[in-house]
Amino acid sequence: MARHRKWLRRLFAAIVLLITGNILCDILLQVCLDLEHEPLERDFERKVYNILVASKRTPRILITGDSRAERQIVPEVFQQQLGVDAVNVALRSGELVSIDKIFQRHGILETKPILVISATIFQVNDGAVDHDTISLDSVVALPWVDQMVLFRKKLPEMAYRKIQAYADCLETSLRGSDIRKKHYPEDGYVGVDRTLDASVNLADHIDLDPDEMKHPWYQDLRIDGKRWQVFREALGRLAESGSPIIIINPPSSPLWQEFSEGSFIDTAERKYSRMLDNEAARYPNVYCLDMHSGYRGAFTNAMFYDIQHLNRTGGTKLSRMLCDEIRRLKLLDDEPHRAGTLETNDEPLGIEDSFLSDDVACYQTGAGATLAVAGVCNPT
Repeated sequence: MARHRKWLRRLFAAIVLLITGNILCDILLQVCLDLEHEPLERDFERKVYNILVASKRTPRILITGDSRAERQIVPEVFQQQLGVDAVNVALRSGELVSIDKIFQRHGILETKPILVISATIFQVNDGAVDHDTISLDSVVALPWVDQMVLFRKKLPEMAYRKIQAYADCLETSLRGSDIRKKHYPEDGYVGVDRTLDASVNLADHIDLDPDEMKHPWYQDLRIDGKRWQVFREALGRLAESGSPIIIINPPSSPLWQEFSEGSFIDTAERKYSRMLDNEAARYPNVYCLDMHSGYRGAFTNAMFYDIQHLNRTGGTKLSRMLCDEIRRLKLLDDEPHRAGTLETNDEPLGIEDSFLSDDVACYQTGAGATLAVAGVCNPT
């Protein structure tokens, strides 16, 4: 019996030593590799590098953020309407903290372009910690203890992602940066021509019970915690550049608005818009555009390809509306309009015919049933 107790003590000591060693190694690697400043979202950096850095392009308007900028905001419209160069360097799940790190590394804001940024609610939800809803840049921006608390239910997945990032950073430090060349058509815009099927019954696919919610943006909604702090700090650093910034809480389809009206999701979205508005008011060069609560009636279901993403027709209209706001704010003049919430209205604007584009894949729900056919998918 004594021999067994001795063996168990040794096993326990070995486990404690292994855990302690992993913790120290994790903390030291984050410090030694300077992950506070090292961009970890390589696909995002690749798009910025190829469109801007490699070509030495300095556009007057820079569209960035998540998929609701990537697939909804059309550079060509800005070029035609405002007569200035514009590009789209947004990417699926693109977060403000990643934008800040990548732009700082490559000196993108030295010419002070106008930034048009889509910032969807998933970026600040402490409950959204799947690999598609939080970047490693957000993870390492948090103190180590907060990382463990936030990802306590997904520690193996987070450990795997960190190991991949550490290996990539070590390889880069030894061999130097080697960003692959890639061509991005339409100045980085990814248009979708599909149209939302407005006859679908959303109740068959999405449960508005907070405890049963499977939508990755809205699981365990907590939007004023750790990730919100990371978001605020990144916005502050971007604002310090002096670039005019229009930050958007993007529109949703009438189908989704009617379905979620009055639910915990609608309440959270409206709260998030107020948070963005209050945060923008802290800076003279930051403007908040609430398209969740405002502009209702400006977009029809036919302008969306799923419940939360505009198709090419809707994207063209949104881009024209943004051009109007840039004119109204006089951001292309020497003396811009004072900061604050942008004006909203419900008046539909004219649109032109759409163009051809590639399609975009949809994610699958927790039940494994794809919502692509019904046009109800919600990738970020």
